[in-house]
Amino acid sequence: KFVHFNVFDMNEGLHKVTMNGKDIAGNERTEKTWFFFVDTHPFTMNVYSPFLFNYSSRKILFNVTMSSAVDVLEFIDYDSRGPRFMRLCTRCSSFVKEIVLEDGKHTINVRAVKNGDIAGEVAVGFFVDSREPHIISVVPRKNSIISQLPFSVIYREDFLELVTLNLRSVNQKTFTIFKNESCTSGRKMCTFTIDMHDYDGKKAEFFFEVFDRVRSAKSDIVPVFVDTTSPHLDIISPVNDSVSGRKVFFNITLGETVQKVEYMDLNKT
Repeated sequence: KFVHFNVFDMNEGLHKVTMNGKDIAGNERTEKTWFFFVDTHPFTMNVYSPFLFNYSSRKILFNVTMSSAVDVLEFIDYDSRGPRFMRLCTRCSSFVKEIVLEDGKHTINVRAVKNGDIAGEVAVGFFVDSREPHIISVVPRKNSIISQLPFSVIYREDFLELVTLNLRSVNQKTFTIFKNESCTSGRKMCTFTIDMHDYDGKKAEFFFEVFDRVRSAKSDIVPVFVDTTSPHLDIISPVNDSVSGRKVFFNITLGETVQKVEYMDLNKT
């Protein structure tokens, strides 16, 4: 037979209960003892950290408070290799400590267990990138004379977001920013092809900036000289006529200093 008791105005906290039974014939049943907890206040759990953010350190602060003590506070990282719940503390009402996590994306679920039941859960996502971008080399080199030479940078970055080329003539106050969002993560080269005619005959300078989710790295400012105009040649001799003798005198004037002057005899076999 089922017997129901209504007990009112029980105090908050842990209770120990002992019960026994006696039938009409006077037979008694062995006492039964158990424990239960009375808590009339709703359970709350606040996860102040970590939160939605891009962290620059692998040491992530976990700051969790609860309205009452729980049996177990634990968390799981669903983006880790072989995700499983990891214990933060037992029989506690708060937890404040740094935990080392890997670089990359993290999807965290913090869970409080009380009396065998899940008392509260909080999910949070964030990103960790502890390594700064590293610029290995740039082209063109310092004090180069360039025409339409591509600009390129070799870098190393595991979580690349963006690469920019910043370019100006030396008489300009601000740099013109060219973006390349097609460059990829890893140890890679990123190339920019820029129309340099607006800089013709001028000294210019540039630098690259490589961005990840947290920070960026800049190369040194590199000065160059821009020359996009082809040399002008005036051929004074030989003229477009026959020449007596096998020795031919060449008289050529050029509009600028050049590195090399060459000719080709199209009739030579």
